[in-house]
Amino acid sequence: MGEEYTQIYMKKIGWILILLLALVAIAAVWQNQKPAQSSSALTIGAIFPLTGANATYGEMAQKGIALALKNLPEHIKVVYEDDQFQSAPALSAYEKLKAAGVKVFFTIGSQVSSTIGPEAVKDGLMNFELTAVTPKYADGSPLTCRAALTVEPSAEVLYGYIQKHHLERIALFVTNDAQGAAYDSALTRMTASTSAHIVDRERYTLNENDFRSEISRIEAAHPDALVLISPGQQAEEILTQLHQLNFKGKILSNNWTIENAALKNLSLANGTVFSDYSYGAATSSADSAAVSMFKNEFAAAYGDAQPPVVAATAYDAVTLIATAVGNGLTGPAAISNFVSNTKNFQGISGTWSFNADCEAAQSATLRTVQNGTIVPLQN
Repeated sequence: MGEEYTQIYMKKIGWILILLLALVAIAAVWQNQKPAQSSSALTIGAIFPLTGANATYGEMAQKGIALALKNLPEHIKVVYEDDQFQSAPALSAYEKLKAAGVKVFFTIGSQVSSTIGPEAVKDGLMNFELTAVTPKYADGSPLTCRAALTVEPSAEVLYGYIQKHHLERIALFVTNDAQGAAYDSALTRMTASTSAHIVDRERYTLNENDFRSEISRIEAAHPDALVLISPGQQAEEILTQLHQLNFKGKILSNNWTIENAALKNLSLANGTVFSDYSYGAATSSADSAAVSMFKNEFAAAYGDAQPPVVAATAYDAVTLIATAVGNGLTGPAAISNFVSNTKNFQGISGTWSFNADCEAAQSATLRTVQNGTIVPLQN
């Protein structure tokens, strides 16, 4: 009896061992089929304006990234630091994230990217800039990537409008920073050998709120057109004061001035012609299936049916980098080389083809404001 019991007990133990071994084997197979999160995980440090007058840009980029992460494997993590759209806080944020082991960064804006870009190159890290227009960011290094509508194509379409409509006397009213200087330089060069010429140049600082002196000098120059570049919080006040002083010339501008969260009353820009990305925030019959899906998902998640281009660009950037990580690339040099060799990436914000400098040029189009609404320019 004892021997029989022992045999039954040993059989049970045998079956239990077989079952345990089978479970271990199944777990091993399942683990091998999962994305290699431990070996392929990447943390991206997003240095965005999250407080202050330009916080909307950072908030919209956050929303685009969050939407992308819902559709991506769990090997991408994004952590955020507030730069208040200023260089000094941005540099502090960069140093903090670098100390925490972050090796890939996102930034927003010419001033911030001009600060972080050289630091990233010096440290052998990667920065992907989402919006900056400044030519200074194109530094010859694949570690500083960008997919944005820069000054050159933006100024070219504005200059084309100037030529087409025979506007000869041009005044400039721009920010006293890298973006303003770049527009001044580009339009001065483009008009140098034509009948159009610059009759007045005015720059303002980011802490100004009274622009009547500059506007009076502009009016005294009798321009046919005023090129206004005001991407920050002063856009509405400048347009208000132009109306108050009865400025009659044509106003030309760019998307960061007109599609600006600080510009609450878009009717102030009625008649303004501005350069813009080919991507349009409003729903259009020309939208691809992917763009329509993005806009629908954005509306469902955030109650906003018109996601701005910064949200679309952020969505595309994290999607592209996730593709690199999915191919087993995690180092900043490897990821930036992957990006700089990418051609015809069909993003939401546009088609990206990067050069050896990791720059993906974006084409520009012209839009105008009619009755407080942005519409395509028809002529």
